[in-house]
Amino acid sequence: MAVSRIKAVFPSGVQKVWNIVTSLENYQWRSDLDRIEVLNENQFVEYTKAGFPTTFTVTLSKPFKRWEFDMENSNMSGHWTGIFAEKDGQTEIEFTENVVPKKLIMKPFVKTFLKKQQKQYVADLEKALQDSGIQNDKIKINAEKNSATAVSYAKSFGKEFDYSKDSIKALEEILDYYSNDISKSKPTENQIWSMAIIFGSYLGEVMLRNGLAQKGYAWGKDDASDIPLLLAGDGSYITPNDKVYKRLVNGKEDDIVLFYDVAMRMNG
Repeated sequence: MAVSRIKAVFPSGVQKVWNIVTSLENYQWRSDLDRIEVLNENQFVEYTKAGFPTTFTVTLSKPFKRWEFDMENSNMSGHWTGIFAEKDGQTEIEFTENVVPKKLIMKPFVKTFLKKQQKQYVADLEKALQDSGIQNDKIKINAEKNSATAVSYAKSFGKEFDYSKDSIKALEEILDYYSNDISKSKPTENQIWSMAIIFGSYLGEVMLRNGLAQKGYAWGKDDASDIPLLLAGDGSYITPNDKVYKRLVNGKEDDIVLFYDVAMRMNG
């Protein structure tokens, strides 16, 4: 059996690192892969650029802490363990591979191959995290621009959006007006979402400026949606844009003041 271990520290929260490593849909950052085929919730097959398949069976998944799986192809069988730990906003990873070659001729070269493969994986992961950071910076800039647009819109209603907790009441009143108008004006789905993202960005900015930024929240996206949301390093998230959309479509049952108070209390 050949054992290879690699450690690295990344200047990113553990949620971001975990999501990139464990995603079976967004694998394009891997320089060695052509595609991934998902067989079921616990099994998937990775195909190299040359089309060589390896089957993986997940044996343990503790989000943001530990991920393990068995692996097998025509050349080897083995087990992979990934340990994730966050400290001071950085994430330390430790990945260990235990491999048994199936062909005698491969035994002298297995460990060297594993170390080379792990080194490339960590380099690819570092670049993916850098690219993700650039994307999140763009999301933050767009959110701030949309929030400024909401401030301008509020003035046309005689309201002042000053990023205070009290301004959420004014936001609720404006959304109530638009919600009542939807049944009459019949806007398109895209138009409703455009409005939701403008006012949702303001809602998110108020939450960040009144305590959530200090709790580690920031604008970002997850693998499940392209709609920006507030993400924390421990995996927590808040969806101000989705909530504003629901307020516009569903009416007062999705009251924004109540949403704000509950979210802030839970993260206080």
